[in-house]
Amino acid sequence: MSTEHILVVGEGAWGSALASILCHNQRSVMLWCQRPDVADEIASNNTNTRYLPGVPLDNRIIPVADLSSAIAASSTLVVTTPVLYLRATLAPHADLLTGKTIIMGCKGLEKESARTPAELVAALGAKDCTFVTLAGGSFARELIAHTPTNLVFASSESTIRKYAANLFKSSTTVCDETDDEIGVALCAALKNVYAIGGGVLTALGTGENTHALYCVRVLRELRQLLVAAGRSIDTLLSSAGVGDLILTSLALESKNRTYGYLRGSGKPHSAWEHSGRPYPEGVNTLSALEALQKRYSIHLPIAQA
Repeated sequence: MSTEHILVVGEGAWGSALASILCHNQRSVMLWCQRPDVADEIASNNTNTRYLPGVPLDNRIIPVADLSSAIAASSTLVVTTPVLYLRATLAPHADLLTGKTIIMGCKGLEKESARTPAELVAALGAKDCTFVTLAGGSFARELIAHTPTNLVFASSESTIRKYAANLFKSSTTVCDETDDEIGVALCAALKNVYAIGGGVLTALGTGENTHALYCVRVLRELRQLLVAAGRSIDTLLSSAGVGDLILTSLALESKNRTYGYLRGSGKPHSAWEHSGRPYPEGVNTLSALEALQKRYSIHLPIAQA
């Protein structure tokens, strides 16, 4: 077991799965849990029935409740907190982030600014941080079961992205690297919006031909966005682009697709809220579309619809 301390911020399904994979790779891992009941369950049973029911977690995960102390004791953070709550979660601890390596595992855009998760945290004022964006088509349940999975690590600094990829690399987890951090973050955020649309189409009974047409139009729109942002088209053709789009738009386990199906079936947003299910990140990203289009002087009619 490595003596280097890694802190995973956020006890949801994705955070729990990433923490387990890191422990499997012989890393020393703390998992910050906002909910005390989740922390207690992980500590006593190695399970997280609220967010990842029926899935055993690695028994070496150390659940913690004090975020300040955990940040201070860690050299690397893996942040999975939903973007909607990201600023409120980390802003009070910004001074402790100085000099840390921060792997952003959440997907979305800040509503008011259309900042990516890495841009949002960088704007909090911490100095000398290095950022990596983690993306790729992957579900927590399958990752933790060691189903073959492709993750993408994006950073302008090659040494840092290689370090991050090596943390997660295994015989079943293929880790690609790219310097297109903004492009990866944009694809990761927008695919959730498009997945909602895919769910709506399913609810309307439009058929597979229409789904194929929808995916083609979406890929064209994402390409237009990447070009406007000065980013690589290769990003669109990676697991962080088309791979994640296909998975999130078509898979039954996708909460964004499921939310779209619910809305397409005529049920209100409150029906999702009352279900107790994790908040679909695409809903928050929808609120950032106006700022995103203004930022890059572009119109995204499918996403906006």
